[in-house]
Amino acid sequence: MPSLPRQQRLRRPDPPAGWLLSSPLARRRRCLALVRRIARELGISCPVRLIEHAGLTTPATFGVRRPVVLFPTVAREWPGERLSAVLYHELAHVQRLDYASLLLLELVRAFYWVNPLVLAAARKRLRGRVRRSSPPARTGAA
Repeated sequence: MPSLPRQQRLRRPDPPAGWLLSSPLARRRRCLALVRRIARELGISCPVRLIEHAGLTTPATFGVRRPVVLFPTVAREWPGERLSAVLYHELAHVQRLDYASLLLLELVRAFYWVNPLVLAAARKRLRGRVRRSSPPARTGAA
């Protein structure tokens, strides 16, 4: 059976309709510039994808090599200051590799589910993760 040429095998499909990049929020050049600026400030070198979803009520982040920030559709109406704060918060999760540590934690819990010390440590880590989720306060005008 002949294989497909390399170019055809690696071709990615077009992004789905729910991508934030095709929404009014992303069409605002300042939104994309803001994402790039904050990522540069935090030292994030990989591209961060933005996706909009009607079923969300709060933003969320996932992914390690190709991080994704999910936004609710109401983010289109957020003022620039709030959007900046939310992007800073979510990109701080990307910078700290929170998703990778969460996956590792869940893997350890799956293998050692009978050990009460592992379960207690996991609970403590998850509680601490919520408290540390805000990036440090920024001072001065940006």
